[in-house]
Amino acid sequence: MTDQPNLDLPATAPVLENRHSSDMYPAALYTLVDTPEYELNELQRACESETGVDNGQAVKLPPRARFFGDPLRAVYGYHLELCGREKFDQIMFIVAIDRNWKENGVLLVSLDADPDDEQCRTDMFRIRAEMSGGTVVGIQLGNTDWEESKETDLLVIEENGGNDDDDGDDAKSGPQPSAADDEGDPESGPIPPRKPTPLGYFIGVYGIDGVDRTSLIRNLQPGYEHGSSEHWALRLQGILPATLGPAGVVSAAMDLHPRRCERNPWLHKFLFFVADTPSPKEDGIVLVSLGGKSEARGKIFPARSWQRLPFTAIDATQNAVCMMNMGYRSWLPPDSPAMAVFMCGAAEQRYEMVSMLDPKASKRVAGEEVVVLIRPGMEWSEAGGKWVEYSLAESVRRWPKICFDERFRGTMTRSYFVCVDRTEGDDVLLVKVDWDGDVNAKNVDLSDRFEVQRVEARKVHQLVKDLLSGTAAWEGAKLP
Repeated sequence: MTDQPNLDLPATAPVLENRHSSDMYPAALYTLVDTPEYELNELQRACESETGVDNGQAVKLPPRARFFGDPLRAVYGYHLELCGREKFDQIMFIVAIDRNWKENGVLLVSLDADPDDEQCRTDMFRIRAEMSGGTVVGIQLGNTDWEESKETDLLVIEENGGNDDDDGDDAKSGPQPSAADDEGDPESGPIPPRKPTPLGYFIGVYGIDGVDRTSLIRNLQPGYEHGSSEHWALRLQGILPATLGPAGVVSAAMDLHPRRCERNPWLHKFLFFVADTPSPKEDGIVLVSLGGKSEARGKIFPARSWQRLPFTAIDATQNAVCMMNMGYRSWLPPDSPAMAVFMCGAAEQRYEMVSMLDPKASKRVAGEEVVVLIRPGMEWSEAGGKWVEYSLAESVRRWPKICFDERFRGTMTRSYFVCVDRTEGDDVLLVKVDWDGDVNAKNVDLSDRFEVQRVEARKVHQLVKDLLSGTAAWEGAKLP
C-alpha cells in the first residue's frame, strides 16, 4: 500500500434520481487516511466553519466515515448506497486524503459535475477544508457551479509540500481588501474582497461609536477560530454616531446599505446587522430587512423592518440570516405565540409530550419554535455550578429569569407557561402569571401571583392563543 490513496473513479456515475432536486442535505465527510476520531470531528467543524451553518447542517459524518487503506472507489460505492437510505447530498461529498489536511486541504468530489449533461460525469479537486462546506452550499443554492468553484477554489499543492493558496502576483498589487473589522472610509466604505465567500455573499455589519469592532465581528462569525479572517463572511460596513440614538442608527444603516452594496456586489442586499448600542451582548444585535426574496423557496421579507436577536453566531448568523437566505425561516415565526415548557420532577424525560404540545415541532427550524423547552441542568455563577431541577414552585420562582434569558424571543408569551408534571397521561399544567412581564425587574416574587389550569396537551397552544386574543376565558384557579 502506498502513502497516496488510490483516487481513481469511474468516468461517469449511475444517473442519479432527483439529480436536479432543490433539497439541501449535508455533504458526507469521509477519510482515506488514518484519522483519530477527535481529529475527524475537528475536520468536520472546520469544513463547516465558513458556511454560516453548524451542527451537521452543511457537512456531516456518515455512519461509516473511515476508509483507511481503501481506494476512493470504496467511498464512492458506499456513498451511492448511503444516499438511498439516508439524507445526505447525493452528488457531492468530501474526503480527507492527507493527514495534514490543515495545510494540504481535502478532496471535494462530484458525481454530477455537469447537470446539463445527460450522463453524470464524475470530477474532483483539492480545496481548503474551511472552504469545502461553503462551496457545497454555494453550489446547492445556485450561487456558483462546479466549474466556477473548481477554478476559484482549487488548492494547488507545491512540490515542497506547501500550498499555493494566494491570489497571485496581480492580486498583491494595488489596494488590498479591508480587514473584516475595518469599516474603511466613512464615505466610500471598506475595500471589498476580491471574490465572494463560498456562500455567495457577505453579511454587512454596522456599529455605533464605542462598540468593540473586533468583538462585534468575531461574535457573529461562525467558527472564527478556524482559518483566516480574510475568508470571513461578516464584514464591517460603517460606524455611525451614537448621538443618533438606537432608532436613528438603524435608520441610518438602512439608508447607507444600498450604497455599500454598490461598492461590494457580494454584500447581501437586504439582510444585515446593526449594533445600535455599545453593549450588544446585553442588548442584542439588530437584524435588518430592507425587503426581498430568499434565494430558494421564494420567501418574502418585509421592507425596512428589524428585529433584535441574541448576539451569537449561532442565533444571529446561522439560525437567522443563513436560514432566511435559504428560505427555511420566515421573517417572523408563522405560528405564534411560543410557550415555555418546564420538564418537572419525575416527568423530566417525557419528551414525547413535545409532539403533543406541537405536532409540527420536529419540522420547525430554530427561531420558529412553538415549544421552548426548559430542562433540568447545571446553572453556573461566580460561586460555581448548581444542578437545577424544576417543580411548579421552582418554575414560578425562576420565571422572571427565564423570561430575561429568552428576552429576544419576541413571540414567547410571558403571561403563561406550561409544566409537564405527570409521568402518565396526556394533560399538563397551564400556568397563568399575574405580572407586567418586565424582564429587567430584580427579585420579583411571583409565589402568590399565579393560577393553574389542567389542560389536554394537544389543546394547550390553541387555548393560549385564544386567551391572548381575548376569545377564551381563563378557567384556572390558585392552588388550595
